[in-house]
Amino acid sequence: MIYVKTRLKKPCILIVSPFFPYPPKDGGKLKMYNAIKSASREYDIIFLSFVSNQEEEASIIHLKDYCKEVFTVQFGPDTSGIKTNASLPEVVKTFYSERMKNMLSQIMEKYPIDIVQTEYGFMAQYTKDIRHIPGILVEHDTSLLSLKGSYEKPLNRRWDVFRDWLKKLNFYKNAYRCFDKIIVFTEEEKKAVRALSPRADISVVPIGVEIESYKFKSNSDSPLDLIFVGYMGHYPNVDGITYFCNKIFPMVQKKLPLVNLHIIGSKMNGELSSVSGNKNIQIIGEVEDIRPYLAKAKVFVAPLRLGRGLRVKILEAMAMGLPVVATSVACSGIRAAAGKSILIADRPHKFSADIIRLAQDEGLRNDIAANARNIVERYYSCKNTQRQLQEIYGEMIGDAR
Repeated sequence: MIYVKTRLKKPCILIVSPFFPYPPKDGGKLKMYNAIKSASREYDIIFLSFVSNQEEEASIIHLKDYCKEVFTVQFGPDTSGIKTNASLPEVVKTFYSERMKNMLSQIMEKYPIDIVQTEYGFMAQYTKDIRHIPGILVEHDTSLLSLKGSYEKPLNRRWDVFRDWLKKLNFYKNAYRCFDKIIVFTEEEKKAVRALSPRADISVVPIGVEIESYKFKSNSDSPLDLIFVGYMGHYPNVDGITYFCNKIFPMVQKKLPLVNLHIIGSKMNGELSSVSGNKNIQIIGEVEDIRPYLAKAKVFVAPLRLGRGLRVKILEAMAMGLPVVATSVACSGIRAAAGKSILIADRPHKFSADIIRLAQDEGLRNDIAANARNIVERYYSCKNTQRQLQEIYGEMIGDAR
């Protein structure tokens, strides 16, 4: 079918995503949702995404105020030949869909697109060959380029892991060179992309937090509680909280027998059954709004040992005035000074000791919290990150015209 191009009043950005950004309950979705809201003031946004369930399908209404059009494709098994292509990594085959490919073609025919923005590297399979329109790739998770893939549990056979890793490197290396701009969230991720694509034009644009939505609180009256927030469909979160419950929390309990740990996150699916026997561990699951839970806690814990990327949940805790104890992996990319605006611990004894120290020292908690809030306001507010994105969009459209 051939369409007559729809006339638009503003420059048009097409965003192609594997995940629907509403509700914005994890870092990637929050980044997309805030970016769409911001860009909609200056641009017409066409959004194309997979949806996985009826809740996401019903959430389309929440994007209507910011998008010219929203198109969705049901995520599910695809019987196309690409599924048997032995040269492609599993993550690419998992997210391949003829329906998505056809929908993208129809959108390209219907609308005068000025920029095609692709979210996540594995979605480049749909857009890398669009050369007549400026293309941006937003790379959310460069840990997929490591042997310990961020979206996959370790496989039993080491050779399978290594072989699939080589396929990823080849796919991403070829994909990165096809885009006019690659956006990452941290300097560490920039180095990872640069290693595969030395000539790529890479910009670091952190995930932004809407500061006004997070009321800074006094920590002195909070119960003696710890909190962990993480999407359990993301394997590093499962590994991290299991490690914390088994290796760190028992040491904290010895000194603070009344302490409780609240675990919040979607996609639990029995992943934490091994730690559910401890009566001081409360597995809450998915919540509509984490802010009331952050407000009631004394310490936020981020014990991740795997993965890369900017952990937006840490930024949200810092914005609320909740002191954070994190591993160096978890807080990588966050411009927070160790011992001043965050406590960093990579060994169980150090991690537990830092939690106990924060729980018992109100002055330290307040100092860490105030410094952390200042860091978020200075570097990670939506206003700052949105300004960076606007500059990138303006330059690319200007160059193309």
